Amino acid sequence: MKKKCITYKKTSKAILLLIILITIILLIVEPNIYANACKDGILLWANYVLPSLFPFLVLTAMLTKLNVANKLSKRLNPLMNKVFCIDGVGAYCFLLSIVSGYPVGAKIICDLKENNIINSNQATKMSFLCSTSGPLFVIGSVGANMFQSTYIGLIIFIAHIVSVIIGCIIVRGYKKEATKNLRVYCADTDNILGESVYQGIISILTVGGFIAIFYTFISMLTNWYALLPLSALFSLILKPLGCTTNDSLGLSAGLIEVTTGCSILAKNPSAISFALCGLIITFGGLSILFQQIFYLKKAKVRIKAFILSKLLQSVLCFSILCIVFFL
Repeated sequence: MKKKCITYKKTSKAILLLIILITIILLIVEPNIYANACKDGILLWANYVLPSLFPFLVLTAMLTKLNVANKLSKRLNPLMNKVFCIDGVGAYCFLLSIVSGYPVGAKIICDLKENNIINSNQATKMSFLCSTSGPLFVIGSVGANMFQSTYIGLIIFIAHIVSVIIGCIIVRGYKKEATKNLRVYCADTDNILGESVYQGIISILTVGGFIAIFYTFISMLTNWYALLPLSALFSLILKPLGCTTNDSLGLSAGLIEVTTGCSILAKNPSAISFALCGLIITFGGLSILFQQIFYLKKAKVRIKAFILSKLLQSVLCFSILCIVFFL
């Protein structure tokens, strides 16, 4: 068993090294193209993500330090324990995740774990529930701006949240344990704002880095037609649902970077494109997934379980939207 594990790790490192070397070579060969792609990612972060997400990162950190999580937990612990088998503090994290969007939920879980309010098992189960997109992106950016329909954005957002809830109920028995009394975290109230702003700056810069690097990466894959095999496979599988070449390309790109995938799907609006849009938003794409993992690893969350839960929720969201738009 240990030999297999060592072999797997060596293979993974070899593949990662190969990808890095290829990326470096492409950056050297065509620096202008990929420098512009990186610039586009930074501009997206600066124009949309920074002003909308940074205040939430600071304010949620302040709420956690002011023991709002503990106070809310006492009221909602019976409900959350009965429905999801998690502590009541999960309601606080879930609510802020819905309002703020990725990756605030993961950041709050990290804060709660670092403040000894939850343990690693609770953090893992909470990660299933508290990793949602927000209405600003789904209803505003995707619905109103990309699909030119707030109604479509609202339907996708509702399906997204419902699929997350259903998925968490399905896996509620994972690592089941009795809820425990939370440790009350006493913060230095004189320095809450300073600490929260500092944490928010580090967090928002990290998010910007992920966006820039994945924008560059998706540009490379598109320019070198590396997504075509995956797109062809998706076209074959989803052909009975009326999947077009544009839809399969949008799905392929969206599994890597969700904003790019949604914008491609919006070029040819249809029932299947709406459903696929919900799927990639619920999964989040590799860009958002790595942003979340950055925080969840600090909270000692079991990453494999988290990824499997995201896949389950993505399939559920796709199924719900297919029922809504096809029937």
